[in-house]
Amino acid sequence: MYTELKRVDLKKTLDLKNISFTKNLSKEEFHNYKKNFFVKIKNFYKNSSQEIKNSFLLENDGLKMAYRRSNMLDQIISVCLEKFSILSPTKIQFDNFSIVATGGYGRQELAPFSDIDILFLHNIKDKKILENNVKPFLHILWDLNLRVGYATRTPKECIFFSKKNLDVLTSILESRFIAGNKKIYNEMNDQYQKKIINLQGINFISKKLEERENRLKHHADSRYLLEPNVKDGKGSIRDLQTLSWIGKFLYQANSLNDLVKKKILDKQSAQSFFKSKQFFLTIRTHLHYLSNRPNEQLNFEYQTEIARKMGYKKHKGTIDVERLMKHYFLTAKKVSDLIRIYCTAIEEKEKLFSIKK
Repeated sequence: MYTELKRVDLKKTLDLKNISFTKNLSKEEFHNYKKNFFVKIKNFYKNSSQEIKNSFLLENDGLKMAYRRSNMLDQIISVCLEKFSILSPTKIQFDNFSIVATGGYGRQELAPFSDIDILFLHNIKDKKILENNVKPFLHILWDLNLRVGYATRTPKECIFFSKKNLDVLTSILESRFIAGNKKIYNEMNDQYQKKIINLQGINFISKKLEERENRLKHHADSRYLLEPNVKDGKGSIRDLQTLSWIGKFLYQANSLNDLVKKKILDKQSAQSFFKSKQFFLTIRTHLHYLSNRPNEQLNFEYQTEIARKMGYKKHKGTIDVERLMKHYFLTAKKVSDLIRIYCTAIEEKEKLFSIKK
């Protein structure tokens, strides 16, 4: 997908060769180890985050940044699971436990200050054991000052709540396995395919388009047009995600190439989709870094600075910020056009399916 940054291997920085694995550590030994472990995790996170930021400021590619940041967190979570399963003095059952990324983290489109959405997927009946499994990961992520959104569910519960809640349904659709027992994750996906995807189809599309319509009503006034919301505004990131969700749900399309192969998008539309996502994620990343928080509103105070950072220049009487905003609104229009083209293609394709049936 994207070329990863050269970086320190976290497993090497957490070398445990001086600790015997033939017996469990005492509580005191584990406390001392954990303290040292956290320090190394924090240093890795701090150094890697700075390296990712520096590369972003050179490359101006929000897609690459988001992918690299997601991979960094994958490393942290995977190493934590490995080490805790070996060293924890309390009873932990990782055989029936897996950690799954959802939301932007699941898509590997994680902005600098975005929430980290995680599903702790399990088949553990003992609540105390389950709590012992979950707590170490949450504490590490919280200690890194990350905003964590998490759910703890069995595969059966994931299917149950997917039937009742569109947000849960969507989170499972874009989920991604990180670490643990992959059989549990595969079990959930198998049930999701049989009981959700195979049975809902067009109903899911109508719900997603209705959700989009309600979202856009909220962003319809002039303030949002002059200072657009890069995540939820019309023709922005959320609209691109809606297209991806529909393609993945209805046609199991995991990439733009899949949509082209299935004749839902032509190559030109797919390229427009990719460029639009790259553009919006780059603006969003600059917004987060400049605001030092999860800011999605392209306010006037940031527009000039982002235009400069993205390399826009004065040209034929048009200043840099005007050129940025013109590019923004042209891109948003392209995405809105893509929604129309996409839905028309799906409607025609579904009619073809009905004829074949």
